[in-house]
Amino acid sequence: MNDLLRKRIKEYAIPAFPAQMTFDNIAIWRLKNPKVSPGGIVLPDVVDEDVENRGVLVSAGPKALDELYSTGIELGQILWFGRFTGDEKQIVKRGSGQAEGQYMLLCKARDVIAGEDLRTAIDAGKIKIVMNADGEHAIEDVPTAKRRHAPKEVTDAATGNHH
Repeated sequence: MNDLLRKRIKEYAIPAFPAQMTFDNIAIWRLKNPKVSPGGIVLPDVVDEDVENRGVLVSAGPKALDELYSTGIELGQILWFGRFTGDEKQIVKRGSGQAEGQYMLLCKARDVIAGEDLRTAIDAGKIKIVMNADGEHAIEDVPTAKRRHAPKEVTDAATGNHH
């Protein structure tokens, strides 16, 4: 678990996720924005059809980690996703002593639309989007000039076979 995810778990009181995601699957803790009146008063929770389509990336399978890392997204970052993305899974069981009604959004890495922390890092000059020699775009960490790449197929030079 990285430092950012630890910070976000504490900041948003995210319960422990009881499983490790596999393949290209991810788990997102949906964030709830408080409703605020035009005068700045925070309104109490009410039944609302507006569902917040942003959340904290809590767990990701190996393929999802590779795919997201190559685009500058890591565990603990705040992401945006589509309105009807994935499935909600209750993660706190009855009789566990924890609050009921806590759900995690389970979806695919490809369902991620944007990253708030990614935008913040670009604006702060910590990372940038560059084009490599192959004409592909990549995320580059500015202080180290280290590029983040998605895993590529490996070709055996002697046989030409793909691995």
